[in-house]
Amino acid sequence: MKRVDTHASIIFLGKERVLKIKRAIRLPFLDYSTLAKRRIACQAELEVNMPFAPDLYRRVIPITHHSEGFSIDGEGSPVEWAVEMKRFDETAGLDRIAAKADITPELAEQISDAILNAHNRANHDSHAASNAQRTYLERRADAGFVRRCHGDLHLGNITLIDGKPVLFDAIEFDPAIATTDVLYDLGFVLMDLIHHGQRNAANVLFNRYLTQGDPSHLAALAVFPLFLSIRAAIRAHVLFTRAEQSGGDQQVAAEAKRYFELAIQLIRPPPGGMIAIGGLSGTGKSVLARAVAPSLGPAPGAVVVRSDVIRKAMFGAHEHSRLPGSAYAAEVTEQVYDELISSAGRIASHGHAVVLDAAFLRQEERRAFTLAEPRTVLHIGLFLHADLSVRLNRIAGRHNDASDASTAVAHMQEHLDTDHIEWPLIDAGGTPEETHANAAPHLTPLVAPHG
Repeated sequence: MKRVDTHASIIFLGKERVLKIKRAIRLPFLDYSTLAKRRIACQAELEVNMPFAPDLYRRVIPITHHSEGFSIDGEGSPVEWAVEMKRFDETAGLDRIAAKADITPELAEQISDAILNAHNRANHDSHAASNAQRTYLERRADAGFVRRCHGDLHLGNITLIDGKPVLFDAIEFDPAIATTDVLYDLGFVLMDLIHHGQRNAANVLFNRYLTQGDPSHLAALAVFPLFLSIRAAIRAHVLFTRAEQSGGDQQVAAEAKRYFELAIQLIRPPPGGMIAIGGLSGTGKSVLARAVAPSLGPAPGAVVVRSDVIRKAMFGAHEHSRLPGSAYAAEVTEQVYDELISSAGRIASHGHAVVLDAAFLRQEERRAFTLAEPRTVLHIGLFLHADLSVRLNRIAGRHNDASDASTAVAHMQEHLDTDHIEWPLIDAGGTPEETHANAAPHLTPLVAPHG
């Protein structure tokens, strides 16, 4: 049996099960000082975590003492209490995965979906708000976004079971700490991804959550740097405490210092801005948008707004379903661009960076972007170009994509006059990496320092 010590628990890992015992300690934010309190804490942990991970958490059991010694769930008087859990593969924890390799966009989207599902199930609490940002948080609370969340959503508390992300080890010792804005809860995993050098995955998760979640979350971007910074500072505090408990573990202390440095960096975000990526069908606009977004503006990078997704939403269609030709009438396209640019403007007005992914074939569309509010932020427009043969190959190879553009559309677009595009022309005929390199010099003013 293997023993693992944390700042608040002692965990015994058996072959098929795990026993988690609360330490007999009292800290400013928790009290496990008596046997009765530890039993209550174990029961609370079970009740809080069952909705997140019903297949992991089993029951609360006593450690008993009798004439022949000690037993687990045996006869005699309880001398300690433990949470019994199913043993799972420790190497499947996201902290382990992030330390070894990049988290794929597909996995990042699955993590986002798991968190969003948990938030959608969480109980609302409209009375929980701190003094800081009180007016803002009260508005969010009134809208139902302050809920009984996980509360400790760093990568070490997410694991893969049967290939799917499962959240576990939610805060049980103080409901007030875990009752918070859902975006503050989300901020923990985003911050931790950045700390682990997984900024691309953080941006994918962030965009997925915003796309699938409530549209009003975009108004919260103004306080997102604060959310992320606080989460990094909390992680630093926990690790410093663990280092002290272990007799001054220098490796843990160094990790805590890195989290604290990240907290300082996150509270001083770079400026936001608006970046439009246009071009004919098949030039790789969406690929470039996803590639540049993680490095632009405040963490975890730019929000990507895509005309194809907006158009599908207008018709109540799934992102990957095909729309009829009437959905591409000129008047509909005008409405799509109006919504695209106004949405981007709202995001930029909250200090964040935003990438607009759309064709921008008409001069009126490009002019509308250039003149869009807020005028106080930088507007950068790029137009991608590639040979027809390259574009046809890319379109033919698309799967599970929001674009309805076909090879016939690509042929038709060959007759459009793109010789007088006023935006910088970006050669997009090579690999995605080459296109990114060609675009990068134009985006330098909005590139953020990496965490």
